[in-house]
Amino acid sequence: MLKLFVNYLIKQSSLKKVILGIIIILIFNIILFPFFPKLFHVASFPTSWILDLRFSYTSDILYTIFDNLGIEGRKVYQLSEIFVDFPYAVFYGFVYSFMIVLLLKKTNLTTNSYLILIPFGISFFDILENIGLVSLLYSYPKKLTYLVNITSLTTSCKWIFAILTVIIAIYLISKQKRGKNKPK
Repeated sequence: MLKLFVNYLIKQSSLKKVILGIIIILIFNIILFPFFPKLFHVASFPTSWILDLRFSYTSDILYTIFDNLGIEGRKVYQLSEIFVDFPYAVFYGFVYSFMIVLLLKKTNLTTNSYLILIPFGISFFDILENIGLVSLLYSYPKKLTYLVNITSLTTSCKWIFAILTVIIAIYLISKQKRGKNKPK
């Protein structure tokens, strides 16, 4: 089953899809995420309150942010997690995977490599993080410290997979550049 998915990713990857995907990712990050709170007339929603952007957080930090958000801010956060961040997580998993496929092809490394699946680690843990945050927002003001700890762990795992994806991409780009500079 995994092999079929890897083969699907290899067949579907193209430079056009990666470029279009990166443009859409930029739109999400530059327009959709920053302006989503404004659609619901939430005046102040600083990025420091977005738990998804932190490497980890404690129960105290999470509940202080939830308190500061107020009722409307918490609703917006919950809606953003459900309707923006869930699809975004799936989308960028494919885009980053396609990018790694193309880099593997350019470096003449085997494209059947399971490195192609690393970006889906980001997506998987991002989705778990979203489920945790939505559950915590839904259950607020009840404090579920155990769920905060689990959700924070999934956030950390998401960032670890993101770092791994960047390292893989940098490695493959540098390998490609070294390959071009070799004398023939």
